[in-house]
Amino acid sequence: MISNDWLVYPPRPAWCEVETTAIVHNTERACRLAAPAPVMAVVKADGFGHGIVETARAALAGGARHLGVAVPEEGIALRRAGIQAPITVLGTIVPRLAEVVVDFDLAVALCTPALADALDAAARSRGRQARAHVKVDTGVHRIGLPPGEVPAFLHRLQGLPRITVEGMFSILADDHKLTSFAAEQFRVFTDLVAQLAQAGLRPPIVHFSNSVPLSADHEMKLDMVRVGRLLFGFTPWNPGLASQLELRPALKIRCEVVFLNRVPRGDTIGFDRSLHAAKDTTLAIIPVGFADVGRFLHGNSRTVLVKGRRARVLSIASDQAMVDVTELPDTVIGDVATLLGSQDSDEITIHEVMAQTGLSAGTLCTGLSRRLARVYLRNGIGYRLQGFLDRGP
Repeated sequence: MISNDWLVYPPRPAWCEVETTAIVHNTERACRLAAPAPVMAVVKADGFGHGIVETARAALAGGARHLGVAVPEEGIALRRAGIQAPITVLGTIVPRLAEVVVDFDLAVALCTPALADALDAAARSRGRQARAHVKVDTGVHRIGLPPGEVPAFLHRLQGLPRITVEGMFSILADDHKLTSFAAEQFRVFTDLVAQLAQAGLRPPIVHFSNSVPLSADHEMKLDMVRVGRLLFGFTPWNPGLASQLELRPALKIRCEVVFLNRVPRGDTIGFDRSLHAAKDTTLAIIPVGFADVGRFLHGNSRTVLVKGRRARVLSIASDQAMVDVTELPDTVIGDVATLLGSQDSDEITIHEVMAQTGLSAGTLCTGLSRRLARVYLRNGIGYRLQGFLDRGP
């Protein structure tokens, strides 16, 4: 384990372990599936809770050629970390931020004339080019141009010479499985691509596929494939698919027992006093709550691993949770509790947590707080510790 720097990382006994070699491996698998199309590694939301900078570095080491983020700040963090790969802000921005994305060489989702004008002006004032991917709405109805308006918009962009239209993209409405609606979305998008090609307006990179069709329907690859969840070793609502694709989980969540409490039979447990001890009960208090792990510990049957055995979570608050260790009488302060990952011969997988909470892996992992230190490992050996007080991402 990496030694603590007490000025940067006060040693709170709660942390995530991120095995970056797993992300490298998973990216290599995604690149092989996507070939000959290159992969855009989507590392938004702090790398889906794994940490944006180390996730991006691992994905690039695994063969990803582009990086996708959701907001300019994420792209800026990557640039400040020295990452030079192409970065696209997949969520649109307001026009006043045009100078920011030009300054940091970030491509941006583009679907309004006002933003186009602002990008062109910002690039002109700096003697640079603004980069853009035109966003098309094929059924999500979030952001994007209706397909029928895209040709005129691209024609308008030809009159703004400081904007380089690198690409055009859309997204699936059904983000965890292929459906007839997804097939219709793809048909609408590819019909538009063909129309634009005939008119001499087709952008160089058109992309539609995300992690879902990558594993089943290769015709959706087009010029680039966006991959997010597969990078981290989990697949949407399909636990068998991770094994089929030979993915490796990258994340473990652990903490230490910080207190033991004996509760007599009949006493209440927790804030609302709705839970009564059915027998004399021993509680292990762990220093994580929903302010640290979001919804990871929710659900009536949620457990953690203590001494390699299952212990039921009885109550969770913002900063602490209570775990029933009555059947583990040798539990002591300092024992490690595992919320996600393996301990001895047992393992809590992300798909188990998904089944118990009813939440997707993306929702669960993006709820992980920076109050949990991230310990980054290569082949099980720690090489970086990122604590709450670290200035950088």
